[in-house]
Amino acid sequence: SLLGMAGSEQAEHPPTVLGFTLSPDQRAGGFSTVFAATQDATGTTAALKIFDRSKPGSAVDRDVERELAMLQHFRGVDRVVQLVEEQVLRDSRGMAVLALRWVPHQPLAEYAAKLTLHGIRRYMKCLLSAISALHSRGYAHCDVKPLNFLFD
Repeated sequence: SLLGMAGSEQAEHPPTVLGFTLSPDQRAGGFSTVFAATQDATGTTAALKIFDRSKPGSAVDRDVERELAMLQHFRGVDRVVQLVEEQVLRDSRGMAVLALRWVPHQPLAEYAAKLTLHGIRRYMKCLLSAISALHSRGYAHCDVKPLNFLFD
């Protein structure tokens, strides 16, 4: 599955998002922070991608709307992370939030050094299969890198 998540940290006081209980565990990227969260109504685990620089009407907000539309377009497509909510949510600070299906995975640093040749081939096949799914539907991923690809 595709989802941008980089270094792991702990938030002292994570923001709040209505309908979700956020874990203090987070992964911070260049434009967003992803929190593990529990959806209050269902008890399911989700990944909340909070766009740190978004304000209503901002360029980042338009990018979030574009990402939401793209994820809606790829609803049900294998190897593309799926939405939990079909709309942009807002956190307690007013930042845009996308609620995504939680993908169990290992951080890249934990498994990369242990990959065998067979494992590297499997990893690359999964990565190229995900990119192919995007390309076959007229989309290009503009930030392909190992940290934006969750491998389980």
